[in-house]
Amino acid sequence: MDMHGRCYLGVHHGTSGNDVIRGFWGGGSTAAASTVKAIHSLTGDSQRAIDFADCSSHELKEVILVGWAYPPMERMKLSVDGCGKGNPGVAGAVWAVVTGLELAWPVVLRRLILEMDSDNFFPFNSHGFAEECLVSIKRKGKKNPLLSRASVLKMAVSTDCHKAQQDFPKVLILKPISFIAHVGEQHYASNKFTFLKAYDSSLPLHQFLSTHSPSIKAILSSVGTPITADILQLLPEVGVVVTTSVGLNQVDLPECRRRGIKVANAGSVFSDDVADLAVGLLIDVLRKVSASDGYVRKGLWATKGDYPLGSKLGGKRIGIVGLGNIGFAVAKRLEAFGCGISYNSRKRKPHVSYPFYESVCELAANCDVLVICCELTDQTRHMINKEVLSALGKEGVIVNIGRGAIINEKEMVQCLVQGEIAGAGLDVFENEPDVPVELFAMDNVVLSPHVAVFTPESFLDLRDLVMGNLEAFFSNKPLLSEYGD
Repeated sequence: MDMHGRCYLGVHHGTSGNDVIRGFWGGGSTAAASTVKAIHSLTGDSQRAIDFADCSSHELKEVILVGWAYPPMERMKLSVDGCGKGNPGVAGAVWAVVTGLELAWPVVLRRLILEMDSDNFFPFNSHGFAEECLVSIKRKGKKNPLLSRASVLKMAVSTDCHKAQQDFPKVLILKPISFIAHVGEQHYASNKFTFLKAYDSSLPLHQFLSTHSPSIKAILSSVGTPITADILQLLPEVGVVVTTSVGLNQVDLPECRRRGIKVANAGSVFSDDVADLAVGLLIDVLRKVSASDGYVRKGLWATKGDYPLGSKLGGKRIGIVGLGNIGFAVAKRLEAFGCGISYNSRKRKPHVSYPFYESVCELAANCDVLVICCELTDQTRHMINKEVLSALGKEGVIVNIGRGAIINEKEMVQCLVQGEIAGAGLDVFENEPDVPVELFAMDNVVLSPHVAVFTPESFLDLRDLVMGNLEAFFSNKPLLSEYGD
């Protein structure tokens, strides 16, 4: 296992880690060249230390890999049994370079059984092998078998390891979670629990939950997947709800408190990426970046002349609604542009010197820009209404990277149409993915499809946090990002 999570499987006596990969093949230069080619195609690194020892081994019978589950993989041991008369522990197994990489090994034990014609090199070309918990393959009397990932997985059979995983406590996923698909499910494997996907079952949800209730100890949820009192009532064994979002409006928090269920959110994982997009939206609205881009692309610069001027960011008075992790990150970025910062929050923050306004309307009246960074709750729903927008004024701009329903969308659209505010930068909407059509024709409005948190880097950080929270719960340790009111 190297520092990037890559795991290579080879045959070598007394060597571990990523320093040396050794393959032994009785067959000379042709097999060696094929092996080098296979390793190079999988790893992209032809310089990695690879030695080939010519030997008289003519038959690979069994390869057993023991890898304690990631993260981190604490040890890896390869043993080869019965590979050739008089040559125990020696065989041409470099073809079994298990790629990756960057694979999180999902199980404690994988066993690969091969019976093959010894005169033919076995070129392993699957970059996705070893996602399945235990694979047993028997191949007899076939020349040069070339196994793809799909064909390997089709031959996967139930074994002791699979049975062991069936006994693991379950983490329920009600609906597909997009970021898991982006990162890859193999990165969400553990030797403490397994995921149970309700959406893969044809059973009605109520029946599915009742059937699996005794084994479901945790829930992994995302935006758009409500965790209601009715669901929790069916799952008396659940002890934690881990979410992939910062906001928790989809979780019935009072019911969780009543049942003693812990809740963990995404913490500060997304703060920098969301803050970056908030500043980007604001600059775009003020300097008319998207609008002027369209002007040039339509050929209007040549026919109609210069585009109308935008407005300077430096010196603007910024009002931040919700000075949490994201709000504070936005404030620090805009301070660097020379903006003045003030804020509204549930309570005054003793560690900051920014002016505090108890009333959002009063904050808006003293600002040029409102940036919405707070959570969506019963108290904040439609908090930004016509009164607040009127206080912001005809030169005012609003940016929303919180939740769409924090703004009364109909009243905001009306204010924009009537020129009662100068513009808007919106990453979130009240009825996603539906967006008010009036906004499409407005050059003073910049739209993005709720992507503030979507970067590959933030998804990898989220993976670490989600798995860390679940591993902590099943190890009876404190959660990494437990939510507290």
